[in-house]
Amino acid sequence: IKVESFESEVVEDGFLILPPYNQNQTISQMLMEKAVDSLKITPLAEEYFKDPAGNEKRKVKLFYKKSGHLKPVKLFGDMDDCRVAFSGDGRYFVAASFGSSLVKIWKTSDWSLVKELKPQYPVNSVTALPDGTAFFLGDSNEHVVAIPLSADGIGTISMFTVDKIGTLHLASAGNSKFLAAGSSRKILTLWSYPGKQNILTANLPFDINAIALSPAAPYLAAATSKNTFMLWDLRNGMGGYFSILKVDTASLITAVVFSPDGKTLLTCHSDSSIAVTDLILFKEKYNFYVNNEATMDGAFSNDGKVFATAHADNNIYLWETETGKKLDILKSHTGPVRSVAFSPAGNYLASAGEDKQVIVWSY
Repeated sequence: IKVESFESEVVEDGFLILPPYNQNQTISQMLMEKAVDSLKITPLAEEYFKDPAGNEKRKVKLFYKKSGHLKPVKLFGDMDDCRVAFSGDGRYFVAASFGSSLVKIWKTSDWSLVKELKPQYPVNSVTALPDGTAFFLGDSNEHVVAIPLSADGIGTISMFTVDKIGTLHLASAGNSKFLAAGSSRKILTLWSYPGKQNILTANLPFDINAIALSPAAPYLAAATSKNTFMLWDLRNGMGGYFSILKVDTASLITAVVFSPDGKTLLTCHSDSSIAVTDLILFKEKYNFYVNNEATMDGAFSNDGKVFATAHADNNIYLWETETGKKLDILKSHTGPVRSVAFSPAGNYLASAGEDKQVIVWSY
């Protein structure tokens, strides 16, 4: 597998300037078992412009402020053990409770509640299409709930079943409209959207604890129960195993996350470790033990310069991606923190915990 490097990053007027994602890549027909012939890779919903030389670029707001400290700006209660996500355009925010099977969606412009629903089964994972057109919920009984989104509000909600796969872990493609679902029953499936056609069903030799799709290229990562992750290139189906070193062999990978540029992979572990792997060199950049409590989740800021990790010690840690330096500790939760998510606009970090609190942080 070759993960291509990109040109040097440049900061202009508080924005990170990055090259655009490749719009012409397709997923090989080697993976297509049914009617879908190809899935076009389309760019993320970000601000694009052309530099004086005519080269297309994209602007991403820098998240971390050295002179500031993140503080809670919104708090929502009675949401037990939630998974959280922002829509790809940042217009909406969803919190889905595993404990109470309650799902709420807010409009981020004024944080007004626009939708509340109660699925039949507890929600185990949440993901969003990066073009801002849908949220997906994966429940504990083989179902995917699709929630269409638009500037006018929430569309008609639908559900489809992923047979014999059990509790779902979901990931939406970083730059195309398809969905990956995996589970502890060693089954991986890919689905088109909005057609909801099954593209691929694969029986794997390991349990899937977490999955992620790269926002920069057609790469899929799946975390196993043995402190290893597998990385596939979806254009040709090639892949390989990568072991995380210096982690307790009894530990599980609780989350696997690609950086926005696709060059870095974060893994979170139940023994509290976090590890960052350079996907250009296929080499660990750093790997360290945080505390005595599990690392539950992780997320990169949209500029990729920092990432946040959620911990069972009730805290959220903010880290510098390049060095692994600890930048901040956020301490408003009173129970284990289960989920974290950054807004695409770079102005919010959201977290949810087992204390039934959903907190939105900002400077």
